[in-house]
Amino acid sequence: WQLLIMDQVIKHRGIPDSEPVLMAGDFNIDRNSSNGEYDRMLSTLNASQPPIQGLRYWTNPKGQWLDYVLYSNAHARPNTSWNTVLHPRDGNGGDLSDHYAVLGSFIFLISENLAVDSSKEPVKIPAKIPIANEPLETIKHPIPNPPLE
Repeated sequence: WQLLIMDQVIKHRGIPDSEPVLMAGDFNIDRNSSNGEYDRMLSTLNASQPPIQGLRYWTNPKGQWLDYVLYSNAHARPNTSWNTVLHPRDGNGGDLSDHYAVLGSFIFLISENLAVDSSKEPVKIPAKIPIANEPLETIKHPIPNPPLE
């Protein structure tokens, strides 16, 4: 259900397909599980996970991969990209979190048109958007638009 909401929010923002869209966070879907949820997640979001660099194929001590930095297949795709898992420690060698950090690296070749388009006023997201075939759902904490510099 949350993936459908995420997909609808991205679509409703009206981001041109010439611009990149990245999705990141703890999705609570285990890439290392054989239950098919990982493939459904990528399909629902129309997203891809970059190749993994490094030897760590899990993002928590239980051997699960739950945290992602993905890119949208419906928008500008990176020319080069990769993910790697970092395991930062505190000064005493202890874990800083119950999950490890995923570092995503993305290189996009952008056109002059993108540079011009990015200077426009950001698209405002309304308080209510239609979600699939369900009645209007209220988004209590919409993603804020970054301030223009």
